[in-house]
Amino acid sequence: PAPYTRDSIIFGAADAHRLWRIDFPGKVRGFGSCAAHLCYVAAGMGVAAINTSTSLWDVAAALPILERAGARAELLDGSPLPLAAAREGGKFPQPIVAGTPYYLDDLRPRLHFLG
Repeated sequence: PAPYTRDSIIFGAADAHRLWRIDFPGKVRGFGSCAAHLCYVAAGMGVAAINTSTSLWDVAAALPILERAGARAELLDGSPLPLAAAREGGKFPQPIVAGTPYYLDDLRPRLHFLG
């Protein structure tokens, strides 16, 4: 993967600047849909996506697309998404991040959720 530039993008909620401290030289952009953000990452349009207060139905359709592209979604701490628990109607217990393993491993220490 190429190094980050000022034009690199992380997708997130429109208020990500209020909820996160992000040590990233690029841009954070939100387009109103967590599923769309995951698909944009799968298409290579951004390096990662971050989302807070996420339910399974917010990402279910996009997860196979993301995985097929060689990327993954996981909890902020790096643990797998607890899909079975989320199926019961609750939200994931932490913010989720999505991207290729290369970017996730590099970005995770740069992402600080302020809550």
